[in-house]
Amino acid sequence: MAHRKLIQIDQSTGEVVDGMMMLVPQKTRNGFGKDWFAMCLNAAMDFAMSDMSASEYKVLWAMLAHLNFENAIIINQQELAAKLKMHRVTVHHCLKKLVEQGILLPDKQRSCAYRLNPNYAWRGSGKNHRAALAGHLKLSS
Repeated sequence: MAHRKLIQIDQSTGEVVDGMMMLVPQKTRNGFGKDWFAMCLNAAMDFAMSDMSASEYKVLWAMLAHLNFENAIIINQQELAAKLKMHRVTVHHCLKKLVEQGILLPDKQRSCAYRLNPNYAWRGSGKNHRAALAGHLKLSS
């Protein structure tokens, strides 16, 4: 296949101009800025119909407030307990229950790190979300 070169011509002078001018529209931002995540509507109903205790809901929503890209959540249990005005042991039991229910996935390499199950919600690129759903995204990065 022959190599093609695209050129731009100034219509008023007929001059060949090196390079190309392109219009690249600015990415449209949502109204939440950087503080957002997308949640599956079925997950909302799953949470509503679950037998989670009030403390477990409180810990879950606090964890969601610390959701980073690719669903990573890194927070010290003592710090979380202090923010929620809960005992650290209560927070530990709540996190254990959320892991048992498959809502949170523990990071095998860090004790204070989890990932939110991508079937419930996601914060990151659509491409990586599809990979995470397919099980190809490593749980510890």
